[in-house]
Amino acid sequence: MSATRTDAAGPLAPPPTPGAARAPLLWAAALGALALSLVFTGFTFGIGNNVFHIPLALRWFDAPELANDAFTQSLRHFRSGVWMLMQRLTSPDTLERDVHLAHALSRAAAVVALALWQARLLGTPRLAALALLATVCSPWISGSSPIGDHGLFIGYFSHSEMTWGPLLGALLAMQSRRWLLAGLCAGICFAINAFVGLWLLAVLAALWWQAGAEAWRPAPVARLAAGWLLAATPVLLAIGQTLHGAVVDFDYLAYIRLYYPDHFLAEAIDRRKAAQFGLLLAGGWLATAVLPAPRFWRTALLAPLAVFAVGLVLPYAWPHRLVFNLHLLRIDGLIQFFSVVLMLAAGTALAAQAREPARAVLGLLVLLGLLDGVREPAELLLAVAGLGLAVPMGQARWSAHAALHRVAPWAVAALALAMLGFDLWSQAGGALHTLRWLALPVFLWLWRRGEAARTLALALLVLITAATHLHAAYHRPPKVPVTAQTRDLDALVAAVRAAPAGRVFLVPLDRSFESFFWRTRHPVWVDWKQGAAAMWAPAFHAQWRARYTAVRALPAQAAAWGDYARAQGLKDLVLPIAAGDCPAGFAQRWQGGVYRWCAAAP
Repeated sequence: MSATRTDAAGPLAPPPTPGAARAPLLWAAALGALALSLVFTGFTFGIGNNVFHIPLALRWFDAPELANDAFTQSLRHFRSGVWMLMQRLTSPDTLERDVHLAHALSRAAAVVALALWQARLLGTPRLAALALLATVCSPWISGSSPIGDHGLFIGYFSHSEMTWGPLLGALLAMQSRRWLLAGLCAGICFAINAFVGLWLLAVLAALWWQAGAEAWRPAPVARLAAGWLLAATPVLLAIGQTLHGAVVDFDYLAYIRLYYPDHFLAEAIDRRKAAQFGLLLAGGWLATAVLPAPRFWRTALLAPLAVFAVGLVLPYAWPHRLVFNLHLLRIDGLIQFFSVVLMLAAGTALAAQAREPARAVLGLLVLLGLLDGVREPAELLLAVAGLGLAVPMGQARWSAHAALHRVAPWAVAALALAMLGFDLWSQAGGALHTLRWLALPVFLWLWRRGEAARTLALALLVLITAATHLHAAYHRPPKVPVTAQTRDLDALVAAVRAAPAGRVFLVPLDRSFESFFWRTRHPVWVDWKQGAAAMWAPAFHAQWRARYTAVRALPAQAAAWGDYARAQGLKDLVLPIAAGDCPAGFAQRWQGGVYRWCAAAP
């Protein structure tokens, strides 16, 4: 067995290929990775936080008919360079197209940065291309993080997802000592999403400190600051305007508990989420041991971990609005993203090396675990276990014990059988998904037949995984399933859209009604999603909390909703058919199979 290698070379990194980051093979793989990623996640317009983004991009707060709607007016205080720019570029007729284009461009920026990451980690275009394709095929790079629910690669456009490209670019620039570029990327990240930009500053500060005397000189600091200020200043000034004069006269901790504790509070963490987070962190840490510059990447993991640890306690110790607006627990998304990329690079490096067959098989098992069709913690555990075996097997002290050599093949075989057994038992990805295991015997057959043969075996695994994910994407139900309820809601929206402006609707506190406002351009009295506005416009909290708690307490009976509507001076309400006929004083304007629209009788 080999002795421990140096930090600079990396334990298993092949000699870097000159111009690896400019190789046509890598960028051909990047184009394929971008296409696969966009297909895997899909795209849906108008869901999630788009309920804020759409009226913001179209500047509905300037519309006379919405001048008295407090929620719409609160959007004046929402600050992101993305939406500030979108307000100048889009229109009602082109918004969906423009948002879809922004979604594709933001994913492209992230894939470009990932390609450069993998070229830096693996040294050769061949391995970097394989690792890049594996990265976009991994379910652990899609969806959201387990604890803070931070978006990774998601199926709708959000300015938070747009930060991945400049964020990854800033770390690469720091590693290359390109101080001005690092500051510029960090400033762009802040301009897109301020709290992600502040997280990144914490990570860059740790990396800057680790860089030593070279980075501490005035010139690098000045270049970092100049780059950041150049990109961030316009949005920084705009945020300052929203903070000036804002008064928080309510219990912010109680508000967060009522609205959405998952982004913010340790009390919302369950054991399954904690286990996933712990496994991801452990896997990322182990991966650094078989990659170049382990100290750099460990610092890149430890810095967000420190921010996360602060986020566990600070909201309780100092429940200030600014603390919550930092979304500290959401930084687990950075840890997950970094860890998955590092683990896939490590698995590729292990599988591709020609010296140690047991570690090569472990590398393939790491890839198999991370390329499972679903985000299953058991597969993640087995992948981390594979790295946990591979790392000590590469140390000098391992080779000094003959007994460990005898145990190693059995440990590797047991891990492979456990992973295969779980795949066959769960069948989470379907029968086609289990074909991934064809890569293992092919790999064992080809491993001693040269570099090209090993590459072919790894490519087989990636291609089978991509094929299974494409098959799943093709048969995936829409994010908003077409049901009797959604068809009824579509018909209701069409009817309401034709109503005269200025009407305010009392609607059920149902997640399906979150898009009602932007689809109809008629304000709703209250819904759950509106509660987020108290973060950028604290004055809105009093209205939202009073209305939300009152409506949530109403029984599912038309008469009670009618009494509340009359007491509040509301003339339009939407009720489930099951709640009964329109209440006294209201006449039916429209009825479907699930809902009815009742309007105050003249």
